[in-house]
Amino acid sequence: LKGWTTPLQEFCLFTPAAGIMASALAVLDLTNCNSLAFAECYPGALPALRKFIANSSGLGSVVLDGCPKLAHVQLSGCSRVHAIRLDDSHAIDTLMLFGCRQICEADVRRLLQNNGATLRHLDLNGTLGTVNIEESEIRKLCPNLEMLDARGRARKY
Repeated sequence: LKGWTTPLQEFCLFTPAAGIMASALAVLDLTNCNSLAFAECYPGALPALRKFIANSSGLGSVVLDGCPKLAHVQLSGCSRVHAIRLDDSHAIDTLMLFGCRQICEADVRRLLQNNGATLRHLDLNGTLGTVNIEESEIRKLCPNLEMLDARGRARKY
């Protein structure tokens, strides 16, 4: 779906209603799908998904339930993302949220709590909504971090 250009304000990905089931899909790339405002996945529709990439400026919400193998999430540059829910994902090792200026602190904290043991690479640069999550808390929740970028989380003006 990389580069999807059809204007869509709301689109639920991989739902039975859409008739699209991709149980073997390992990588979902929504880069430059700037007209896509919501990326949602029906629980259990993508059980093999390992990598989700969505560098899209229009994306506001990501809901990927039922993706237990998800290891890599890249939302860099998704400046409008305000909500992210990956409830069944507990093995994420790479979480790239660079520039997700509106992302909700509670959602990020839940991701850190659910994936702290496996998280190795975390980029929170520019995630203004996470300013209250202290670096010491991040390191406590994620003891195996090899790379942490927590710069630019405070408003400059």
